Amino acid sequence: MSKNKIKFDIKRPLIAYRLSKNENVNARDFDILERDEIGAFFPLQLEGKRKKQLICRFDGYAHFDDFIEYPFNIGMFASVVYQIINLITVAKEKAMNIKNIDFNDMSVFISTADMRLRFIYWPVVNMTIGVDLQSFLKNLVYKITFINNGDTQYVYRYIEYFETNLVFSMPSFEKHIASIFRGGPQRPGNLDGLGGVAPGAQKGDGAADGKANNRIYVPEY
Repeated sequence: MSKNKIKFDIKRPLIAYRLSKNENVNARDFDILERDEIGAFFPLQLEGKRKKQLICRFDGYAHFDDFIEYPFNIGMFASVVYQIINLITVAKEKAMNIKNIDFNDMSVFISTADMRLRFIYWPVVNMTIGVDLQSFLKNLVYKITFINNGDTQYVYRYIEYFETNLVFSMPSFEKHIASIFRGGPQRPGNLDGLGGVAPGAQKGDGAADGKANNRIYVPEY
């Protein structure tokens, strides 16, 4: 994908993707985003001449890269990793193309209030994003600063997966992660609504129980 397709507006909190004349929007995926069925993808709008620009507005969210300047403990790291695993699980259940998730540094966001991640999914037919899931997960641990006041063996065990597995697969990755974090959280059986309340939130709170936030499970540690 050419770099000039995605534009960041520094004056307003938005990112735009310009469709080429040969590119089309996947109407089914766009509808999933518009109805916020998953809860971890930003809804998008089609704007511009002939509806050729996909607009993502991220008001109220911080860039993930800015957030990880602050030290992480094991619970924060586990929360981030499991949110990504759950996101991929639900997206696959919806038959969405994982390659359309934008894992570029400037396209991953987080709510500082409850540590819920938000990603951008570009519902474009046959597109290719510059950073794939494997690269994002592999590099994640090198971007984060970890609190060094206890056992950080979990960091080395996380790295171990990518050093010993030449071929990445989500089932093997999830199994490895579960072996690190005490077997992992018990997730709800219904993948169509991976619920759960964010740490410190109560049922009924907009951040925990609203339409936009109650699909992805945030484990507590």
